Amino acid sequence: MMMTSDPHFMLFMPGSIAIIRKVMALRAQGMEISFTVDAGANIHLIYPEAHSDEVMDLVKRELVDYCHNGKYLCDNVGLGPLDLTA
Repeated sequence: MMMTSDPHFMLFMPGSIAIIRKVMALRAQGMEISFTVDAGANIHLIYPEAHSDEVMDLVKRELVDYCHNGKYLCDNVGLGPLDLTA
């Protein structure tokens, strides 16, 4: 849709593509890591918690330079919804 609109626009920049390719290469080598992309150019890494040390080393060593001002956000799976009516 972005590229077919008039005028067209692009959210993926070379850094976004580089991160995606790096994750794909790591998966091909057997690392349990994947990614998703939000509505912008933000790449979200998805991996089992057991591999968090390995992934954080990767982020700090190879990916932090792609992050705006070297900042990134870490999150994890929550416990599910809370019943606010109780």
